[in-house]
Amino acid sequence: MAGKRSAQAMADVQQILKQARLQKYVAFHGPLKEIKFSVPADTLAVFRRIQDGFSSTDRPIYLLYGPPQFGKTTIANAIEAWVSEAHPNIICVNLEVNKVIAADEAAFWSQLGMLINGERDCRDFNSIMSVVSRCTLDHGKKFCLILDNMDTLLMKPALLTTFLDVLRMWKAQSPSFLLGFLGVGGFDLEKTSLVYQAGPFSSPFNVAELIKTDPFTSFQMTGFSN
Repeated sequence: MAGKRSAQAMADVQQILKQARLQKYVAFHGPLKEIKFSVPADTLAVFRRIQDGFSSTDRPIYLLYGPPQFGKTTIANAIEAWVSEAHPNIICVNLEVNKVIAADEAAFWSQLGMLINGERDCRDFNSIMSVVSRCTLDHGKKFCLILDNMDTLLMKPALLTTFLDVLRMWKAQSPSFLLGFLGVGGFDLEKTSLVYQAGPFSSPFNVAELIKTDPFTSFQMTGFSN
């Protein structure tokens, strides 16, 4: 009997040790949903910088780049939320680019038109400019555009060039309905000015203002999980 109890006790100890080893690892249950985490945006210098730029009359064109998991999309979503809540007279569009959209110019403009005004027939930049002009002029509103995974457009230099030309035209208009633009992507986004095929009346230099993301600080991470 004593031998059985001793064997059972040893088995129990081994099971506890096994659980302790297994508990060092966390099972992956898919990406966290937005409601399960939050980052205090006002503690992020990059967020405040973009916020200040969009609050000015400069109509800035920002390119936010950096490695994965450095909060780029979090910052973009925070900017969208701030614009939508603080500025009801502004149309704010946040488009996440993927390879399918980037590979087909008509699909890119069509998706953008859908997000702006439910417009299904946008097939080129002229139709997008027309849609934005109607939406802003008819309702007396301004326009803010966020493009996540913008570096995907590098696979289509002609589309990227046309898109940047449209942004620069909106920025140069006086008066302009553009509040600002935020493009988000990886380190390849730095190559935008090199890929940009400037026309005879534009320059590939100073295409946009580059902003590099920094990792979250310990203070910011304390508020990351609810």
